[in-house]
Amino acid sequence: LSVDEIHQMVEAYGDGALRARRAGFDAVEVIASVSYTISQFLSPLTNVRTDEYGGSLENRMRFLLDIIENIQSKTGEDYPITCRLSGADLMEPKGYDLEDTKGMARILEKAGIAEIDVMSGWHYAKVPIIQTPVPQGAWVYLAEGVKSAVNIPVAAGTQIQDPMVAERVVAEGKADMVYMARALVADPELPNKAREGRLDDIRPCMNCCRCISAVDDPPVFCSVNARMGREAEYPSERPAASSKSVLVVGAGPGGMEAARIASLRGHKVTLCDQNPRLGGALLLASITNRRMEPVLNYMRREIEKLPIEVKLNTQVTPALIEKMRPEVVVLALGGAASALEVPGGSGDIVLDRGDVQAIFAGHASKKGGSLERSVSYLGALFVRYLYKPSVMRWLLKFSFPFKKRVVVVGGNFAGCELAETLVDRGKKVTIIEESGRLGSDIEITHRWVFLDKLRKAGTKMFKEAKVTEITNKGIKISHAGSTEFIEADTVVGVGITTNTGLAQELEGKVPELHLVGDCAEPGKLMEAIASGFLAGQKI
Repeated sequence: LSVDEIHQMVEAYGDGALRARRAGFDAVEVIASVSYTISQFLSPLTNVRTDEYGGSLENRMRFLLDIIENIQSKTGEDYPITCRLSGADLMEPKGYDLEDTKGMARILEKAGIAEIDVMSGWHYAKVPIIQTPVPQGAWVYLAEGVKSAVNIPVAAGTQIQDPMVAERVVAEGKADMVYMARALVADPELPNKAREGRLDDIRPCMNCCRCISAVDDPPVFCSVNARMGREAEYPSERPAASSKSVLVVGAGPGGMEAARIASLRGHKVTLCDQNPRLGGALLLASITNRRMEPVLNYMRREIEKLPIEVKLNTQVTPALIEKMRPEVVVLALGGAASALEVPGGSGDIVLDRGDVQAIFAGHASKKGGSLERSVSYLGALFVRYLYKPSVMRWLLKFSFPFKKRVVVVGGNFAGCELAETLVDRGKKVTIIEESGRLGSDIEITHRWVFLDKLRKAGTKMFKEAKVTEITNKGIKISHAGSTEFIEADTVVGVGITTNTGLAQELEGKVPELHLVGDCAEPGKLMEAIASGFLAGQKI
């Protein structure tokens, strides 16, 4: 930037702040963090200028201080200005650390800043910052350090979604307040619910960062809050014109959401599932990803609070539907597992997505010898009656249902997440992906973390590779113009396709029919919940 361009930007910041005050906002915040332009001036890693805007800390802060002064001159010195800093950039090589940020904070306090919000890292840092493996509150020490250096209020931000964690941060004096963003996308009423002690009513953020993807593909949507991005069309649940009897078949995330919305709108809802508990695909997901478990528990509680008749261990057939005579049928059956259509694709060492989900839902595996089937049967009884995701994560340390050497066929999100779970439990994992990109459907914020962790764990990952044969000793693949044999004890196919068989049987036999979730179009949790939400609104 030329000096003239810098001056133009300074004026633009001041003009923007003035517009904010005139519009009725009580304060403005200047973002000088996470690798945005101002923070690039602050860091000696990116600021190599030799004029008055580079060199010493005072010079590197000149752009930010000029902005603050311009805002003050236009809005008045009585108008609060806050500033967001990265407590440390976490870059390699390092640009600035906590001690440097303390120095910046002292200068900002003298400049009249009313409060400092402390984030962590830069977007380009090769350190997990906001990803699922990072514990909530992990970066509070940065805010605590800045707070020790100044006398103005300091807020802690980054990777805090739980109000109890936020409460503890403030109670322990590590920060004066806590900033949240993704948690409020998941549940905009979080502060009110927390204030009222309704913690179980808070829809939990699962830390997936789908909302952040809106930077490149707006509008903002949320995996767990289907109303996000649709508020204008669905500000609340409008009462139905007439109450109908609604049968929802399948108690996964899409089915539970459809049942919830339909019930809130006044319909008489029956929710059926062939498994012994609510959850569907979330049962397995909450094992491989511990941040899914609170989502599963929340959705179950929401069903329990409503006058929904729940029928578990119930196989819904056309005959049963004819007997129940519902006015509306919502099919949320989940997707059908894609078969590995190669020689040996249905062998004893092969599990598909449906097999794995069934095992963790409490159904015994039909694969393997008599001893393995007996062990699986006992495990299924345990799961059926004593299921807890935390217990299931512990069981995965043993050969249930995976043995030591596992090949995962499919390098999408489901495959990579399963692989991560397995390597965490000491399994030797290989991933086979037909396309040229592993994890193509993983959010950009998470993708590099997944792949980096798998590489460091010694996971073999093949792109543009095709399975040609499976034997009881392993799997044969075609890759880079040659054939390779990979020894394996278990082969897992994670492919999924639509599941419309029951829908075709019911066509023209029920007054109103909706398909939601993977049975209509395979997707991730966001698509399943959104389709259930929309179906419930349309009934």
